[in-house]
Amino acid sequence: SLSLPENESFHFDIPSSPRPPAKPPDDNRIYIDDEPVTGVLIVKMVGNIFEHYVLMHRLLTPNPPFVQ
Repeated sequence: SLSLPENESFHFDIPSSPRPPAKPPDDNRIYIDDEPVTGVLIVKMVGNIFEHYVLMHRLLTPNPPFVQ
């Protein structure tokens, strides 16, 4: 098991059903738009117009294999 210090751990609230994309803010802050269906996390920097795509591997499969 991988353990990270509290200040280095990441927590994502990923809903079980898809939702419409959130409207980006009108300032220069970073926001995160997650797509649970595709498993791709998109981080956009408003004002600098760049996108960074990170592949999010699923932690649990729907039917995990049994090891005997």
